[in-house]
Amino acid sequence: MFIKDYLEEKEKQLDNATIANKLGISVAMISSYKRKGFNPSLSVAKRVYLLEGIVLHPYSEKGLKFEIEKDNK
Repeated sequence: MFIKDYLEEKEKQLDNATIANKLGISVAMISSYKRKGFNPSLSVAKRVYLLEGIVLHPYSEKGLKFEIEKDNK
């Protein structure tokens, strides 16, 4: 899933400040993801995966699991 699509779905339930807080980013970064088409950082992709089990483009589930496991060592 692209981060833009993820954010648009989340905005149906939560305001941008709440989303930003959950992801550890600024509200301005949410705007950049949506309007400029930026790819998410690895840390944002890991948070989304840990919170919701959603894999964000351009990452893979295998890669995210590896990175999370590496962080936990």
